[in-house]
Amino acid sequence: MASNTSILLKKSKKLNKILVIISILVLTVILSLNNFKLTNVEAHNPLAYPIEIFSLWNDTTPTIDGTIGFTPSSLAGEWSSAAVYDLFDFKGDPDGKILLQNDNTHLYVAMDAVSYLTADPAGGWGSTLYLDADHYGVLYSNVFAVAFTRNSSGYHVEIKQSTGQPDEWIVVDYGTVGVPLPITGILVNVGYGKSAFNNLTSHRQFEFSIPYASSGLASGDMFGVGFEIFDGLIAVGKINTWPYVGVNPKLTRIDAKYWGDLLLGEQFSYEKYVIEDNFNIKDGAVGPYNGTYVTLANITSDASMELVVCSNRTVAGDTKLISIFDYVDGKIKRIWGSWESTHYSSLFHIIGIAAYDFDKDGSDELYGVSHKDSRIGRLFGWNDVTGDFDDSETIFDNYGDWMLGYIDIGDVRNLWDGSQQIVFGDETGWIGILDYDDKKDEFNLLGYLEPDGPPNRIHAIKIADMEDEGWQELLMLNQYTPDNAVSDTHLQIVEVDDDTYADNWDFEDNLPPESTAITEDQWGHTIVVDDMDNDGWVETIIVGKDYVKIYTPFSFDQPSPPIEFLINDGTIPEAGGGGAAVIDIDGDFYNELIIGCTNGTTIIYEFEDSTFDQEYIPTTFIEEWRGELGLAPGTKSSIIGVDIDEDGYEEAIIGDQFGQIIVLGLGSDPVVDVTSPTFGYVTNRDYITIKWQPTNETLPMHHYDIWVNGAFVGRAGGGQ
Repeated sequence: MASNTSILLKKSKKLNKILVIISILVLTVILSLNNFKLTNVEAHNPLAYPIEIFSLWNDTTPTIDGTIGFTPSSLAGEWSSAAVYDLFDFKGDPDGKILLQNDNTHLYVAMDAVSYLTADPAGGWGSTLYLDADHYGVLYSNVFAVAFTRNSSGYHVEIKQSTGQPDEWIVVDYGTVGVPLPITGILVNVGYGKSAFNNLTSHRQFEFSIPYASSGLASGDMFGVGFEIFDGLIAVGKINTWPYVGVNPKLTRIDAKYWGDLLLGEQFSYEKYVIEDNFNIKDGAVGPYNGTYVTLANITSDASMELVVCSNRTVAGDTKLISIFDYVDGKIKRIWGSWESTHYSSLFHIIGIAAYDFDKDGSDELYGVSHKDSRIGRLFGWNDVTGDFDDSETIFDNYGDWMLGYIDIGDVRNLWDGSQQIVFGDETGWIGILDYDDKKDEFNLLGYLEPDGPPNRIHAIKIADMEDEGWQELLMLNQYTPDNAVSDTHLQIVEVDDDTYADNWDFEDNLPPESTAITEDQWGHTIVVDDMDNDGWVETIIVGKDYVKIYTPFSFDQPSPPIEFLINDGTIPEAGGGGAAVIDIDGDFYNELIIGCTNGTTIIYEFEDSTFDQEYIPTTFIEEWRGELGLAPGTKSSIIGVDIDEDGYEEAIIGDQFGQIIVLGLGSDPVVDVTSPTFGYVTNRDYITIKWQPTNETLPMHHYDIWVNGAFVGRAGGGQ
């Protein structure tokens, strides 16, 4: 029997290959896509062109002899299946080529220095490849440089590890050209001769073979890279780079943010999702303990939603960060930042935020809580003219007891009159409910709930109809130890009916005693209630430090969850778990489950329950996509679905614990326009030069096949 207790307690203190055919009389250019994972991340240099480069998978191994054997008319050449990109001089003009290919064990890189015409100039020369294996975009211990230098004492190959300081490195392996290094097995060689990219004049060429085992890479990984070739060791006489970094190319050496992004091709997979954008809450707000937490709000009173982001950044002088992003002129742009607001001095450190238009002015207000503060803050009265909020205030102070960074808004009282309440939990195990007085434009404390147990801490909190019976439940992940460590939490449910609430299991509310064991995890931080398996019934999903666990409404008395995923492999224990969300990300009218893991792996699953049984979850499912996206993506419900770029498809907006805000979606098909010769051009010449321009290049291209009169005559890398 459920026990009823007064609520008014006072506190005691698309997966097909893309084919684009462009005809110019007898000449046709055919575009196909690479069979590899497409993620298109912009986590490093925003000037990188293309947005992301990619290595093409091939089962042949190039000979690392300093001679780049590339043949555009056939894939049989040693480098002919490689992707090809430009190196740039300090003016931004193309000057040299990068070739990239990989198999299942190695990354192979060639740099063709087409304008470096002197075989062995005085003053020294060389080439360097920079690797940010974890794709964090800053210098730290897992950033390496593969550096070749020719000076007066000989030919030197060094593997250098970053100290975290600009242009400061520790040598961890050393050798010379033509011989694998003793520790890493990395092989570098140099040569001098002609190539497919300059077949008139001999010039310097560089080749690298990098075992995956030496750098922690694998096919399908995406990571940061920078490339340089140079003459002169101290006073740089000439330096070419990818990406282009401006008039001072030496910046490549001092900061990983000037590098670009490289994706390693896979042998079999072709995926339809790409990283459409990647940005930060504030420029430079990246690094460990820079978690970004996302929600949606209609701030500007238009037809679209804005993205609201807060952060747990605690760098002195750079705290209290909140940003609002909107889609403007074809780009996601920051339209408001707390540090630029007139209200900054009155703010406190917000790490949990919710939005609702309580005052019915057509614009949502923002409500925020911290994890070491007893207040709930409000930003309201958006002003389109000033681009700021007109007002800010503290709407409630929890008698000095800290919140834990979680807040939700909904009809928790089940009044069914359109009203909403604010719900929060605190460090003493109580849940507070605030009601809005529209006559006074203020909030009143209706009272507190003390869940059964009682718990010592209230973590994640969620208002949802978890049983599909038309009644809102209040779900929470509670801690039953009085400490601030990463401790065990359990799922608990209460139902509120106007002025009463029920907190004991009777098959109508709350959970059976057996639920304690099967909902246990450390630091429960995310609760999702949605139709994950596409059967018309919702499931309850909880996420903690180690697991994503999924339940049907009446499966909580079973010995184990119907479905659970391990999301913490122990490699980064301090990061906690990732997150989860249910989104129809591909627009096929079937929901996908998106899971973020502590080590950055992000996975998209599709479940389909053809039985339409409320208590059944299929144990077989499709993995649609897997990629590496940073650190613990999605923590604290920070995966949300919205059509942020207004293309008709929802994207997944993902915050991670390193400061990234990642937009994952379908991307868009590239378009290829032939720029020369023009349409209708006729010639009897034996040879003709064709120029084309790819646009809308969200999805990178594998290669172009050239056909004349139905006969295959050539193949060019997609990067050319």
